[in-house]
Amino acid sequence: MNRLQVFSLAWPVTALGPGNRLVLWLAGCGRDCPGCISPEMQPRDAGRPVGVDTLAERILRISLPLAGITVSGGEPFDQAPTLAALLDRLTGARPDWSVIVFTGYLLEALRERADAAGLLARVDILVDGPYLRDIPRNHPLAGSGNQRVHY
Repeated sequence: MNRLQVFSLAWPVTALGPGNRLVLWLAGCGRDCPGCISPEMQPRDAGRPVGVDTLAERILRISLPLAGITVSGGEPFDQAPTLAALLDRLTGARPDWSVIVFTGYLLEALRERADAAGLLARVDILVDGPYLRDIPRNHPLAGSGNQRVHY
């Protein structure tokens, strides 16, 4: 599969990581966390399919200086191998970029999934855990207090 189900792309964004960032929101998530901040991104057919090459070319044409890419959704790890391929293209051309990924899965569960290893290897900061609206956030990157930030 060489396409990602993309919901939205925005830049510059300063709320989802350090510096001016490109944010890629992917569509599709079956976790159904109560109070999800992005329920419109849950359907697997939300957004549109975009080829990795097309998306990478579009992103790399952005002339604004960016500190990196933040990926959220939806659930990025539901498209892990294809997202890893995109990140290879981007960080190959922009080696100074950092990569932040938000996931509803716990890191321990992702480490047990063969399809997640490639993406995990490309992530600088991982924010893991399901969103739980009743637990106040305790970190600027976390949506709720149960989520953990891994460097």
